[in-house]
Amino acid sequence: MLNWRKWLRGLSAAYIGGGAAAVSGAISIVMIAPTEFNMTDKFFHLLLYTTIQFIIAGIISASYYLKSSPVPEIEIMTTTKTTEVTQSSSISKVALAFILSLGLFGCATQVATDTPPPTPESIVLKYADYAKLSAKVACSLTLQLAVSDKDRVDKANIVYSIAHAIRSLSGGDVTPEALAGVIVLWAPDKAHWADLAGAVKDNYATLYATYLHGNPYLIAKFLEALALGCEQAASNYRVVSQ
Repeated sequence: MLNWRKWLRGLSAAYIGGGAAAVSGAISIVMIAPTEFNMTDKFFHLLLYTTIQFIIAGIISASYYLKSSPVPEIEIMTTTKTTEVTQSSSISKVALAFILSLGLFGCATQVATDTPPPTPESIVLKYADYAKLSAKVACSLTLQLAVSDKDRVDKANIVYSIAHAIRSLSGGDVTPEALAGVIVLWAPDKAHWADLAGAVKDNYATLYATYLHGNPYLIAKFLEALALGCEQAASNYRVVSQ
């Protein structure tokens, strides 16, 4: 039979351990941008930032566990002689459905010897959904710093311009530094816009070295997800022509 208890314990430990490591980022963000993230009037921003980082880091850590242990190990049942219980195709389907239901990046890994491992494209496309959410949250936090309704509309227009600039990078090998640079170029010279550029850069850098570097096609897919996240955040406000 399958050892589900040991497998679930390992998966939970990987997720919690990875997420807990990201909490240290809350300390650094308070030191970097104390006016936007602090324990007093901006506590909600700090809590939201920490929660998103915890979830993403936990997902990445859990995905590495699933890569090495996609399904529970088969236990050996011993009677008068040692026999190994084989895994039937029906059990494999149940295990696959369970893994997919977790909704974690990298869940669709190898579940049987005749199932090929995930391709770089499938991994990037799965993580792109989380990247889009992260970009949306980062842009939403920036929009909440507006001092008036008009300022918020102006900021929304800037976010739309940033989304367009991110898309314009498609077609080449875009480094995380180049991505942050184009955001800074289109945004005002203020601390909260620099923070936004840093957040998007970190989001992109998560997969750049391993899966995106040297692959313009996958880079374009990932940049599109980031651009959509920015646009979704700004779409809650009326955008006027400048």
